[in-house]
Amino acid sequence: MMKSRKKLGLTQAEFAWLIGVHEITVSKWERKILDPTSHQKMMISCFEKSNVDDLDVPTLLKTEGPVFTLVKILTTIKEISDKL
Repeated sequence: MMKSRKKLGLTQAEFAWLIGVHEITVSKWERKILDPTSHQKMMISCFEKSNVDDLDVPTLLKTEGPVFTLVKILTTIKEISDKL
């Protein structure tokens, strides 16, 4: 999980905001104290499988907010998967 978050260049707080959980939850996931729900695992899996290197996620989060950022990431993932 930490790999996915760091690949996107996000802090725990930013990653939490994007997924819709508290940053302490992300900390607990990374320390293996708590497991994400199946829905949260699916969202995290989408980030792990994607190649979103061309997206500046931290800047998108700050300028556009979490909903737009999530839509942009998911759109990018869909475009990549459509090419496969």
